Amino acid sequence: MGVDLAYLELLDSNLELQEKLVQEETCNNANRKKICTLEREINTCEQYISYLEKNLGEQEDEIERLKVDCQSTLCELQKCCDFLELKEALVVQDKCIIQLEDIVSKLKKHIHDFFISKRKMDVNAEILNPTEEILLHREAVSDCLAKIHLFFDRNEIPIPQNIDNIFDAATQNLDTIIWHTKALQNISVDQVNQIEELQILLDVALRGINL
Repeated sequence: MGVDLAYLELLDSNLELQEKLVQEETCNNANRKKICTLEREINTCEQYISYLEKNLGEQEDEIERLKVDCQSTLCELQKCCDFLELKEALVVQDKCIIQLEDIVSKLKKHIHDFFISKRKMDVNAEILNPTEEILLHREAVSDCLAKIHLFFDRNEIPIPQNIDNIFDAATQNLDTIIWHTKALQNISVDQVNQIEELQILLDVALRGINL
């Protein structure tokens, strides 16, 4: 009887251990997914900073600060990845990810505020370039999604898989908007260059006629 009781206790102990391991692995997978999402958001920030650098060269000091902030955020992201690889306590992982989410949120706000301040300074631009309008509204949508996700995380509310998939799809589509916007911008630049070249040819032709 004593042997049977000891055996049952051992089974219970093994079962509890298995459940704990499964729970830890589930949490680790969830944290890895959060880190991947944050990595995509940081990459998006880098793309947006590149856009600003290309179009707002006169503000290079501020843009350099944004680039430094972005690199610093990537370093913090790597620390979070290290915590996962070292299998640090879940409390440490969660704290690290929450801090990183806050850092990314502040970085995005910094970029957004810089763009808004630039727009206000540009008194001659009564109507924004359509490309800038697209990126501005895209950034607003991205901020809203990030705040919703942050609310779930900070209040430890589990996100259903189908809702999480929607978040991922939305983030990917927002990244696609940046890609297409940059492509559209390149097309516009090419068209301007072509117009300038045609204008030069026209001027040459007119000079030839006048001669």
